[in-house]
Amino acid sequence: MLNLSQQSLSLLETNPTLFQRLHIEQKESPSNPETRHSQEVGNHFHLLMKQLLMGLPVEPLLNAYPQMQRWISGLQLAAPEIFSDEPDTFKECDHQCTLMCEGHLLSVVYNLLLADDNQAQIIEWTTATLPNSSLQLENDWKTRLYLYVLAENSDYLPEEISFTYWFVQFDREPVSFRFEYDESLHRMTRSCLTALLNKLNEWLKAYQQEGKPFPLPKIIKPYNQPPKREELLNLDDIEEVRL
Repeated sequence: MLNLSQQSLSLLETNPTLFQRLHIEQKESPSNPETRHSQEVGNHFHLLMKQLLMGLPVEPLLNAYPQMQRWISGLQLAAPEIFSDEPDTFKECDHQCTLMCEGHLLSVVYNLLLADDNQAQIIEWTTATLPNSSLQLENDWKTRLYLYVLAENSDYLPEEISFTYWFVQFDREPVSFRFEYDESLHRMTRSCLTALLNKLNEWLKAYQQEGKPFPLPKIIKPYNQPPKREELLNLDDIEEVRL
């Protein structure tokens, strides 16, 4: 049994060879200084947000990263629900959920989870670069896995769950992307997960019994880009092209 996060799933479908190296052989992968710096900034901002919401001192972090005061102020104006305490609303930072699927443990950690009798909201703040499009973010394993696990682990209907990203590392005001969930998307994610994890089990069996390495990236099917419902084509309507 493997413990899989959204990063693990993304790596599994895009680069099975590297997945084998990191998750099966437990070998380290070198990172460049720019990536390490970006991760450090993101980790410090998350710690700042967490301490702020818990009512703990944040001055040392603000002194080390003064630009984060601007990010905080922007979020307070754009998303006051993050900082307010509403009655009868469950509110928790770094809320963890796990789910068994095809013999493996899926693990997620929500930056912030807000839930009342009618709805559950996943909120993610990030210092990452803006995605090229909302579709890219919608198809990312983080979006799909976080929504899926919450629906499976709670009494909320998929239609009662949403996921909002806040991107803060900009001179202008924070940028948000909100994704609503529904039963159709839930079934689609279940299908993608099952297919991907079944592949993983096949590769694991071949690796353990025959020493066969995981496949190279070029032959992996892009599970992370399921077609949107409105983009599905009827093949009967496509004219035949004669060669």
